[in-house]
Amino acid sequence: MHLIRDIVFRSLCAKMAARANGADRRSVAQRLGASWAVGLLVLSPASSLGQAPSGCTDSATVFTGVHVVRLPEGILARDRNVVVEGDRITRVLRSDDRSFPAGARIVGGEGERFLLPGLTDAHVHLSFEPERWMGLFLANGVTTVFNQRGGPEHLELRERIRACALPGPDIYTAGPYTNEPGVRTAEEARTAVERQRAAGYDFVKIHGPLREEAFRALVAAGERWEMPVTGHVPRNLPLETALDGGQRLIAHAEELIYTHFQNLDETRIPPLAARMSSVGVWLIPTLSTFANIVTQWGDEAGLEAGLAGANRELLPPAIERYWREANPYLSRDPSDAARIRAMHEFQITLVRALQTQGVPILTGTDTPLPVLYPGFSLHDEIEALIDAGLTVTEALSAATVHPGRFVREHLDTSARFGRIAEDYRADIVLLRGDPLTDPSVLRTPEGLMVRGIWYDRARLSEMVEAVGALRGDGR
Repeated sequence: MHLIRDIVFRSLCAKMAARANGADRRSVAQRLGASWAVGLLVLSPASSLGQAPSGCTDSATVFTGVHVVRLPEGILARDRNVVVEGDRITRVLRSDDRSFPAGARIVGGEGERFLLPGLTDAHVHLSFEPERWMGLFLANGVTTVFNQRGGPEHLELRERIRACALPGPDIYTAGPYTNEPGVRTAEEARTAVERQRAAGYDFVKIHGPLREEAFRALVAAGERWEMPVTGHVPRNLPLETALDGGQRLIAHAEELIYTHFQNLDETRIPPLAARMSSVGVWLIPTLSTFANIVTQWGDEAGLEAGLAGANRELLPPAIERYWREANPYLSRDPSDAARIRAMHEFQITLVRALQTQGVPILTGTDTPLPVLYPGFSLHDEIEALIDAGLTVTEALSAATVHPGRFVREHLDTSARFGRIAEDYRADIVLLRGDPLTDPSVLRTPEGLMVRGIWYDRARLSEMVEAVGALRGDGR
């Protein structure tokens, strides 16, 4: 059943972004309420989004008197001083050890703040002028994203962010989709990988059918050029071909239904879980994504419910128009809704079993599909994983240490992020409460550091305010 992801993102983006209407410029602070009202400043639209941080790395920073969340262990290292120099964590000290650089910026934890590694959304689509809303990722503690369909504009965006010309999370990006009709033969598959590698993309994304010879050539070329093959499972091939053939990551749990569990037979879950674990394939479940599909399936009330919250005031008008006018779910046959709900429930059982069997999981959302708000939706996915039966530690690991491990094993052996540890990239979220006991604290970070650049709560709030102000230009 080809029913969920067969969306031509680029054509929709072009169609919807070309249209415009007006919007209210009144203060986002008034509309979002207390959780984001602290420190809000009313800015012009360009004041936060287009302004580079002061230098590509701040001066040395020391977080004093903080409790460090250690993952995947799920324990706290209490009363620590964490030293950051440049874009790296250089030391993690006991709180009574003051051997850190003179003149360093001090961010005081006062024994009441917690440090968590920056979060990763491993399934995003950076469309609809993303440079206008990238700050929403940072405001929600997201310091890394995997862009699942890329073009030259994403390579440019990635480099602008890494050069500190634009605030935003670090980007790893796929190139254009590599499947039929553009890729039919083994030679075309090899050429596609070579061209994407030469252009500077990070991984290969499948989003449709492939002949077996082309699939195997794609994987072989990916291994040669250190570009893992990820994405949807080619639905014209047996799932076993993808697993044994070397696909490294599956982008949705629902893909396993289309290629293996068409009858939603739970007795088939244990052997598949063991198989996936043994071959080392990774999974991005996107459970909350599918839950939103369920609510919108042939029912506009689900869309309206998703638009009813305060976050709508931060939504670029082009994205809202896409949700309303090109929403792929609203036109679905309501008589299929029971089947879609059953698929969702099956995925919950499936993901729980895969986690138990040791299949490595990454958090991802598919934002900005309807009604997945950039940045905010990652918290919904973390909560969905916990509701599915993962422990809080497992869900937080899927958003932090696991993405770092995936990148290090399959994209860049020198990459170090996803932990609060020496020589790791300084991607850090400062929290008022303990996320191991109350994950909801992730929604209101006290501050964020990304690649060594510090954003306090007021500065994050400025980003949120600036995105909301952009609604006024109708784009």
